[in-house]
Amino acid sequence: MCKWIAGIGLVLCVVAIIILPVPKQGNKIDNMLKASVYIEAMDEGYSLWSGSGVVAGGRIITAAHVLEGAGDLRILDVNGNEVEYGEFYYSEDNDFGFIIPMDSNLPSVPIVDSNSLYYGDVVYIVGAPFGLDMFPTVTCGIVSGLNRRFDFFGKDFQSQVDAQSWPGNSGGGVFNERGELVGILIGGMWGTDGMSIITPSEVILDDWYLSPLYEREKDKVEVPVL
Repeated sequence: MCKWIAGIGLVLCVVAIIILPVPKQGNKIDNMLKASVYIEAMDEGYSLWSGSGVVAGGRIITAAHVLEGAGDLRILDVNGNEVEYGEFYYSEDNDFGFIIPMDSNLPSVPIVDSNSLYYGDVVYIVGAPFGLDMFPTVTCGIVSGLNRRFDFFGKDFQSQVDAQSWPGNSGGGVFNERGELVGILIGGMWGTDGMSIITPSEVILDDWYLSPLYEREKDKVEVPVL
C-alpha cells in the first residue's frame, strides 16, 4: 500500500511539472526594450557624446553627465524613431536627470522604490554601449552592493551590480525581475569587469517633485506609485 501511494504521488508530481506553465521572459524584456532610448548630446549641430535613457513616470530618465554641457539632444527609440522633447533638467547633487518628452504616450515602465532590492537579486541593464550601433544591448546580473558611497558619482548613496556595462550605457535603465525600474546605470570601475554603479530609484524619486520641471509639467508627469 505504501509503495502504491508513493507511486501515485510521483505520478501526480510529474503531471504537475508537465502541465504547469513555464514563466516567459519575452514580454518583460520587450517592455524594457520599448521603454529604452538612445540619447546623443549635441551642440550647434555637432555630436558631443552619447548615452542611454529610459521612459518611466512620463519622463525620460538618464544620467546627469549625459545631459550636462549639451545644447541640444537627439533621442531615438528602440525602433530608430526620433523622440521629440520639451526641456531637460539634471541634478547637481547626484548623477541623474529628467527629459520631458512631447509625446505622453511613449512606451514606459513602472518606477518603484529601490529599497526593495537586496543582495543577490537579479537585475537587467538596457543601454547603448559604444553608441547607436549597439543599441539596444541587454545584460543581466545580480545586486552585489548596497549603500555604496562614491563621491565621484554624487553626494547620496549608490548601488553596485555585476551586470556588464560599458561607455555609452550611462543613463540606461536598471530593472528588477518584474521589469520595474529600480535605478539607472551611471558608471563602472576602470580595469574591472562586473562592477557597475547605479543611481537607485530611491534617490531619483526623492528629487521627483523638487526639480523645476515639476511645477511646469505636473499635468503631464505621472505620479509614481510606490
